[in-house]
Amino acid sequence: MYLYILRHAEAHDLGYSGIEKDFDRPLTDYGERQARKAGKALRKLDVKLEGILSSPLVRALQTAQSLAEKMEYEGKVLTSDALRPGMDRDSLRKELSKFEVDSHVLIVGHQPDLGEYIQYLISGTKGKGLALDKAGIACLKINGPLAEPEKVSLIWLLNYLLVEMIAEG
Repeated sequence: MYLYILRHAEAHDLGYSGIEKDFDRPLTDYGERQARKAGKALRKLDVKLEGILSSPLVRALQTAQSLAEKMEYEGKVLTSDALRPGMDRDSLRKELSKFEVDSHVLIVGHQPDLGEYIQYLISGTKGKGLALDKAGIACLKINGPLAEPEKVSLIWLLNYLLVEMIAEG
């Protein structure tokens, strides 16, 4: 499986338009552009997704939907409570195991969880994790069960500047 890990794009702060819950924070206009550019970059990299799983928080779901639209993804963007802040790795592993072993799947979530998840998958250790920009993307190749870190390789890691360069190049 190729697992693409995307941090949500830039979102408004609490208080914007009376928003009081972190769950409800939408993307800014810039965040919408970031999400579309991430989709355009993946399309230019010839990524063909069989699945998209997103945190149910508004900013992550909007990121996933904008990216899917730009990639002309024909499937449905699915939400996963496992991708909420505080990420539930075991539940996510079960959800990802439903995909074929040669699938290309994208997950959209939050920091620091995603960076810690990348570190865990490639090394089997817990810790601070990798820094992942808003709208930054990592690609991992999984050559076995997700519970076996030695079978996971980091293929590439794109900060948002590189995402933008690929999208515009």
